[in-house]
Amino acid sequence: MTKGNEIIRVTSKLVATHLVEAGMQKRKGDIFTRELVPEVLGWIGLNRAYKRKEGILEINPVIGVRHQELEELLASLLHETFHPYVPPTISIALGYLTAEHRFKSWRFESGRNADAVAQTLVENVLEFGYPFMTAYSTLPAITKAMEASTGVPSELAYRVPLAYALMGDSSKAENYLAQKLAELGKAENPYAVRYKTFASRFRHSHYH
Repeated sequence: MTKGNEIIRVTSKLVATHLVEAGMQKRKGDIFTRELVPEVLGWIGLNRAYKRKEGILEINPVIGVRHQELEELLASLLHETFHPYVPPTISIALGYLTAEHRFKSWRFESGRNADAVAQTLVENVLEFGYPFMTAYSTLPAITKAMEASTGVPSELAYRVPLAYALMGDSSKAENYLAQKLAELGKAENPYAVRYKTFASRFRHSHYH
C-alpha cells in the first residue's frame, strides 16, 4: 500500500469513527447522513485532496440537507433511479459556516497526530454544521437557502420550482421555469436538453 493510500485509509477511518459517535450514519464512500425530521436528512460529504509532494491529505467537509420527497419527485421527472441519499438538496462547505467564513480544509500528515485533527474537524461539524442542518430542516427554509444559491446553481435550477410546487405555489414554479427556459433560449447542449425535457414533464405532471 502506498503512503498516500495508507494516510487516506487511516484518516477516513478516524473521521468516520468520530462522526458516527456524533450521531451520523456512515454511508458508501465518505458520505454520512442523519435523520433530522421524517423525510429530511442532514448530510456530510468529505472532499479529499492528497498532496503527494508534501505527503498531506486535506479534507474539506461539505454540509448539506436532503429533502427526500423533493428528490424523489425530481428523479421521477428525469426518469432516473431514486438514490436514497445522494445528492444533498442544498450544500455548503463547512468553512463558510465558521466564524472565518471562508474555504477551509483540515490537513492530515503521516506520522502526526491525525486523531486530534479528526476530533477538531468533527467539533467544527458539531458547532457549525449541525445548527445549519437544523435551521434548514423544513421545506420553506430549504427553499430560501436554494434561492440564496446554497448549492450548485445548475442543480438548484431543477429543485427550486419543485419546492415551490410542493408548497402549493404553482404560479411561482411556472414563473421560475419560464425564466430559466428563457435563459437557455435555443441552446441544445446536454444540460439545456435535459432541463427542457425536465420542464416539459413537470408542466405535464399533477404537481404543476
